[in-house]
Amino acid sequence: MLSISSVSNFRDVAIGPKMKKNLLFRCAKMSFLNTEDIMKIEKLNPYAIIDFRDPKEINKAPDNLSKKLLKKYISLPISASTLNRMVVQKKIEGDYKLTYEKVMEDSYKLYLNNHKHIWKEFINILLNSNSTPVIFHCSAGKDRTGIASYIIQKLL
Repeated sequence: MLSISSVSNFRDVAIGPKMKKNLLFRCAKMSFLNTEDIMKIEKLNPYAIIDFRDPKEINKAPDNLSKKLLKKYISLPISASTLNRMVVQKKIEGDYKLTYEKVMEDSYKLYLNNHKHIWKEFINILLNSNSTPVIFHCSAGKDRTGIASYIIQKLL
């Protein structure tokens, strides 16, 4: 099992007997990737490192990848302006749990419905990987990355 300690939420996507382990990995942004973990990922030799963050997020915290790993980097930006919408909704509805839950529910719908071309490209990358590892991530490794994991797991 691949252990990457300098990246939050790094883990194998495989669940159940239908999925091979050590092929698909999900995580948070790779901005704080340390030298030891860079070497581990280089040894893994991934087919692709897919970044679901939008350009603003990437500019704030670019992935810390080696030259070798940068050749594998693919940007597939997905944005629902979730944080901005949370600020607006908080002003309108107040600071309530249901306010944030509604914004997140809407964000998930926007992630899927407004980015079908991105999801199609993501699936094509996976299909073309020929059983070579793929790493995919967003900022925290839970929402957009979670949807990507769900799509894979649901297909299998």
